[in-house]
Amino acid sequence: MSAALSRFRFAPAAVWAGAIFFASSFDWRRVVLPKGEGGLGLGRLLLGAVTWALRQLPAAIPPDKAIHALVFGLLALWLWLPSRARPAARGLIAIGLATAWGVLDEVHQAFVPGRSSDAWDLLADFVGAVALVAVANLAWGWHRKRRRRMLGPPSPAAPS
Repeated sequence: MSAALSRFRFAPAAVWAGAIFFASSFDWRRVVLPKGEGGLGLGRLLLGAVTWALRQLPAAIPPDKAIHALVFGLLALWLWLPSRARPAARGLIAIGLATAWGVLDEVHQAFVPGRSSDAWDLLADFVGAVALVAVANLAWGWHRKRRRRMLGPPSPAAPS
């Protein structure tokens, strides 16, 4: 990666964090989507897909907690991917930053009319970050092991 592009390696995480801040600035129960003239429209399609997915959850998992877990898990993943830290620290940093953003999000929501701050939301943020970073670590380890197997052992240095 060039030096110019490496400055932007955390841009997806920053954009996602901004989207979280934007989304938590509204009372979404009062938002009305405009009706489109020609078809469903992307907004209605996404809303339908999310609604369907949330109905598939077991009754013991509240839908808003599942959304928190997914959203902050994705933030942790966007922080984990471009990190150059050691593998052990990489996950802890991503989880810590995503959870810290969750704390700021809950404080922000306390000041938004129609929204409330909830410690259970913060716990869901943390659980989502841990889950997605764990899956990413497992997938990365599997990928590295598979790649080593395909490439074979390193060849010994040729005598000069």
